[in-house]
Amino acid sequence: MARMNRVLKYIPSAGLILLLLGYLYYAIRSVWSIPAQVMVYGGAAVLVFSLFWHWEEIQKTFHRRAVRYGSAASAIILILLGILGLVNFLGYRHSKRFDLTENQLFSLSDQSKKVAQNLKMDVTVNGFFKDNAPSFADLMEEYRSAGKRIHYAVVDPQTDPGKAKEFGVQKFGDVVVTSGSKKERIESATEESITNAIIKVTREKNKTLYFMSGHGERDINSDDAGGLAMARQKLESQNYDVKTLTLATEKTIPIDAAVVAIVGPRFSLLLPEVEALQNYANQGGKILLLADPETKPGLESFLKPKGIELDDDVVLDVSGIGQLFGMGPAAPLITHYEGHPITEGFEGTMTFFPLSCSISTPSATEQGFSTQVLLKTNPSSWGETDLKVGSAKFDAGKDRQGPLNLGVAATKAIDDKQARMVVIGDSDFATTAYFGNQRNGDLFLNAVSWLAEDADLMAIRPRNPQSRRLNLSIAEANFLFYFAVVLMPGVALAAGIAVWWKRRS
Repeated sequence: MARMNRVLKYIPSAGLILLLLGYLYYAIRSVWSIPAQVMVYGGAAVLVFSLFWHWEEIQKTFHRRAVRYGSAASAIILILLGILGLVNFLGYRHSKRFDLTENQLFSLSDQSKKVAQNLKMDVTVNGFFKDNAPSFADLMEEYRSAGKRIHYAVVDPQTDPGKAKEFGVQKFGDVVVTSGSKKERIESATEESITNAIIKVTREKNKTLYFMSGHGERDINSDDAGGLAMARQKLESQNYDVKTLTLATEKTIPIDAAVVAIVGPRFSLLLPEVEALQNYANQGGKILLLADPETKPGLESFLKPKGIELDDDVVLDVSGIGQLFGMGPAAPLITHYEGHPITEGFEGTMTFFPLSCSISTPSATEQGFSTQVLLKTNPSSWGETDLKVGSAKFDAGKDRQGPLNLGVAATKAIDDKQARMVVIGDSDFATTAYFGNQRNGDLFLNAVSWLAEDADLMAIRPRNPQSRRLNLSIAEANFLFYFAVVLMPGVALAAGIAVWWKRRS
């Protein structure tokens, strides 16, 4: 009997070991021949049997004070481990990420979220990488969280050459976006390129944008600082067809025109051209006008009945904000935006308009259009009507005191359509020189998307990481070296020597 008790004495340990081994086996899916469930249940049965057999000894042991305190501590530890396990389980099932970077660099932009949320068909994004591509997978998890119709896969062309051949992939890093029978291949796994590819494969057909020419307008094919090549490339990346329109020879606006843009005309439009624009607007057309000061586009008879007038002035802003960006007073900055879908989400950001004119909005309109202000300058601005180098100053009764309107939108319901117009008193902000600065490009693209009635494209677009490099002069670098490397360690060393000397004496 004594020998049996000695044997049974080790049964609890054996049961615990067996239970632990079974749990580990079940967790890591080992290749042992004994099923994990048998080990877990067997270990639990042995442990229960051993507790029953030694119940009297266990009761005596628990009456000891040390054991009671140890049991309480063990119970607290087990409860804490249980709470941590529950938190970990809930975190796994309901994960939530927080992006603490200043520009939300690791979160999807508003536009990407809108595109993902409004998908009406499934989209698959295949990334062809040599390894697991954690950065690509991390980005695609953001897309999948935003829209349940987005799926993705990481494919190694070396282990799956058939799939790489199927999609025409020839190098690592290519990404192929597919939806139905449409396929779009991109060479960089950036948010902007992936979002644009998703837009392309999910659009039923391209919309056509016409940019008028023949009156000195900005050239959509020019890569110069004053051209619109960057704006055109951004529009084409969003699946728009961009064409030029010489209305003097075409006579009428093409029937497939989703938007007609008049950007920076320097000479007046002819009367037949103005009539063609009026007929287009009467049929529910969409028009974008970016006009510059000291030019005469000849559209007074077209704009005024709609409650819009281009003022004959140059907007100056002496608040000094523009000087922070290397701009003078002739480039007013906008930091406050009126409530409109075009400017939704712009609060806290800036747009600026070099050499712009103000816009008046008479309350009464003859053609039933309703106008809404988009952009207003700050109170320190005014509309200078007599601009001379070195002598610009506000003249009460002659110049118009800010805040001034720089951009307006107008709408009119026509049958089952809605005629839309956007007028901004500057065209420079959309040129290559300024398109990528602050939110200028977003404003231009949002205006076009609103006119084309593409609501899912109207948002803040993906931004590139900003450089946070600290550039020091030679004097500043020397000061930093002597302060951090010489002075501070020297003070600490002197203090240590002083304490040692005091204790020694």
